[in-house]
Formats: sequence, structure tokens, C-alpha cells
Amino acid sequence: MAVCVSAINLLSPVYGINFTRPKASAAYDIQSHQIGLYAQDQISYGGFHFTGSIRNDWYRSTQINTISGKTTPQSSEPITWRAAGLYHFKFGLAPYVSYSTSFQPQSGIVSDDGGKTTRQANPTRGKQLEGGLKYQIPGLPILLTATGFHIEQTNVLTAVGNLGYSTESAKVHSDGFEFEAHADLTEGLSIIAAVSRQKIRSSSTNLPLAGSGKGNASLFTAYTFHHGPLQGLGVGGGFRYVDQTYGGNYRGLNIRASMRNLAGTRYVTNCMTSGTSAGWCWYGERRTGQVTVGYSW
Repeated sequence: MAVCVSAINLLSPVYGINFTRPKASAAYDIQSHQIGLYAQDQISYGGFHFTGSIRNDWYRSTQINTISGKTTPQSSEPITWRAAGLYHFKFGLAPYVSYSTSFQPQSGIVSDDGGKTTRQANPTRGKQLEGGLKYQIPGLPILLTATGFHIEQTNVLTAVGNLGYSTESAKVHSDGFEFEAHADLTEGLSIIAAVSRQKIRSSSTNLPLAGSGKGNASLFTAYTFHHGPLQGLGVGGGFRYVDQTYGGNYRGLNIRASMRNLAGTRYVTNCMTSGTSAGWCWYGERRTGQVTVGYSW
């Protein structure tokens, strides 16, 4: 089909359609200030070793919507602490236990109503109970560590697709264990192997947190030169295996429907011409509907 193409200025081409540039709905500037005061003490008596620490933070933050001019202040003065105890037996075994609390500001944007309104993310608070065994093999530069832990954390952020905001989980708990082996094979050459398993779940739904993994394993080696022109230089390498993560997929019946060119408009998507007067144009996709039905166990 022959078509008539209007002239176009190659140095200043004008084509397409005019449109009004959409206005930004929101743009945020977050200004944060944090000062902390920390104190720690350690006491040893025979084979017993005790460690205690306390920290006070003064946190101030202001979220400014540069489009509307609205400001949202946030402040907190949390006190966190840690207490730990270890007993070291003469044959190399050292059981230990520790308990700690934590505070961490977050700079994310949160929505509680599906994106209609947003606010600055609240700081995340947490507490951790950990216990385990450390074993230094007598006569060998090998340290083995086995640890079990329970962690509770509030205000954990989960991104909502690519919509630019997150949601906050009321409380998340994590239970798991980790095993690590550290060995100095020769002068300067060391190897570290570790494996861990964990279960991270929301306390309100008892479901895994989206994006959380089940565990990982790693093996790394490092070598430090102690002599010669490269003295002090260290090189290393290794690999890490990351287990599958929870994506929040829906289990059960899943029905999806989509429709393109709902009005059934007849339109041209593209035209081209050859070196002669001949030309071709292609029509766009007609009204198309698609329904997908699936079931996941």
C-alpha cells in the first residue's frame, strides 16, 4: 500500500505527538542526625569471662516532601545494652551465652494504605539471644564454633514491587544455627568454612518474610605475605552458596485475565518506504484477550 509521507527536517526533526509532562507526585528529602554514647566493661575470674555494655542514642530526623512542602519530624532516645558470659575450659572448650538489644534508624518510605499516603519508616528495634560452643583444638591452630540464635525484630521493611514504597512488619522472629571452622594451615595461609540455617517468619501471620533465605554455606581462603617485597600484602578468594528464598507466591487457584486494544481501534503502528515511491504500513494488534488459569500446590 502506497502512502504519502510529509517532509521532515533532518537537522531538526519533529515527529510524534505533543504531550504534557506529568508532575511529580512526591519527592522526599530526609535529614537525619544521630549521636551515641557507649560504655563497656569486661570482668574475668578464673575461667569465667563476663562482658557488659550499654549505649544511649539521641536520634532526630525530618522528612521533607519537596513537592508539597510538608515536613514530618521523628525523634527517639533509645537505650540498648548487651550482656555476655563465657567459661573457658583448659582443654579448649568454651561454652558461651549472650543477650543484646538493638536500635537502627531506617531511611525508607512506608505506606499503610496501599500508596495513598506515605511516611518515613520507623527505626527498627530488636533483641537477640545467642548461645553456643567454641572449641580450640589443643596443639592445632583450628577453632570450631557452633551457635544457635533467636532474634526478634520490629518495623522490618518489605518493598512493594517497584512502587517506590515499603510496608512495615509489626514483628519478625528468626531462629537458626551457624557452624564455622577457622584454620591456619601454614604461616600466612588460613581457611574459613561456614554453614548456616535459619527460619525467618512474621509473628502475626507465621509465614516466611518475603525475600528471606533459608541459609547459606561459604568457603574462603586468604594468604598474607610475611617476607620479601610483597610483605604485608594479602590475597584471598572463595565461594558462597545461597539457599532458595521465599518469594511470597500464592498457593492454590490463580486466575489472571488481560485485554489489549479494548476499544478495537484500527491503527497503524509503523510505516516505511524504499528508495522508490513504494511504501508499506502495518496495522497494530486488534482486540486481544487472554485468560490464564493455574493451580499451585
